[in-house]
Amino acid sequence: MGAITPGVRLHDLPQGTVEERIRMAGELGFSCIQLPSKVLYASMGIDRGGLTSELADHLRAVLDESGVSVAVLGCYKNLATPDRQQLMDNFAEYEACLNFAQMLGGCPVGTETGRPNAQNRVADDRTTDEALEAFMDGLAHVCDRAEAVGGQVLIEPGWNETVNTPDRCREVLERVSSPSLGVIYDPVSLLHPSVVDEAQEITARMLY
Repeated sequence: MGAITPGVRLHDLPQGTVEERIRMAGELGFSCIQLPSKVLYASMGIDRGGLTSELADHLRAVLDESGVSVAVLGCYKNLATPDRQQLMDNFAEYEACLNFAQMLGGCPVGTETGRPNAQNRVADDRTTDEALEAFMDGLAHVCDRAEAVGGQVLIEPGWNETVNTPDRCREVLERVSSPSLGVIYDPVSLLHPSVVDEAQEITARMLY
């Protein structure tokens, strides 16, 4: 088993620019970060159009100076939305982030697993077969783009989303058969007060 690399989500560090937070991560002893696109946009005053090779070069210089790498670039857009226009815009976000991830050095793009309503609200509809189908359809499109650029997409299952059990996660991996697809496993994300008595079983099954 490989050594664990300590990392931190950039948005869990105190307020500051992206550059300041990267340097802070290095000073605190972290060797990698999760970089959410929305944090990058807010810090730089850009949207996806600003994800340029010049910005990637700038960030790589700051990362190298700080002894920090990007473990995952976060792009948390709803791939299960029934709003077609919103879905097309979300696809464009993923494509931009996948391209930018390659410019940064080839880190994967991470995402949550969405909800089947345009408001992205937590509701019982997320647990249906139809919700999972909608998510898989959207995910398959993003995986195609990831394969085209030599990138990787990692999904993070969560109780509040369409992939809310270990078995639904397994189904996604089997049915969206892309070499670019992987999983971010946060054992807490699948838990909730309503299932806390099953925490050990859920955790063990997810690992299995």
